[in-house]
Amino acid sequence: MKAIKYMIAISCSLLVSFFCSCASFRAGNLPPISQWPPAQVEKEKSISLIISGESIVNGKDTEVNSRMLSIWRDQTFAAYRESGLFSFVEVGLAENDLRAEIKILDQGSYNAGLAFLTGFTLYLIPSKASDEFIVKTTIKDEEGNTLGSFEKSENINFWQQLFLIFALPANSPISVPKETLYDLNRATIIEAHAQGII
Repeated sequence: MKAIKYMIAISCSLLVSFFCSCASFRAGNLPPISQWPPAQVEKEKSISLIISGESIVNGKDTEVNSRMLSIWRDQTFAAYRESGLFSFVEVGLAENDLRAEIKILDQGSYNAGLAFLTGFTLYLIPSKASDEFIVKTTIKDEEGNTLGSFEKSENINFWQQLFLIFALPANSPISVPKETLYDLNRATIIEAHAQGII
């Protein structure tokens, strides 16, 4: 009976370690967005979003999995749609008034040895990984002429430790990158709008 209770206790500890061991924090490189959506334009235009992704981990190119790229597309599409500046927004090459070619680069780094040590000690010893998200956007007219190019970036630090349960859910390792990509696209839209491009 004691052995069963011991096994249950270990299982619960492992579950807590797995689900509550990681939290994400933005570095704050991107200034806060004060006005959203931007002031409306007199004549709304339609826009196509051509979205691509690239991932570099510890200096090596890695393939962006389809699930991650889908999340990046969703956050980008949401920012353009919710801006209220466009009569129609769609993802993919299509005939619209404007085309935004958006490249998302995720540059990550981590220490594999320290991450192993964190897991080996059931997340008592902390470890850190970091990601820099860079969104490069080129906006073109329907003839393909470039109207403007923009680049926005933000760093995210991912910490792993057992007691980071207190940082959740506001600093979830899933929600923070989503919010970051959404904000990078919002910042691009606001700058392009201020310049009269969109």
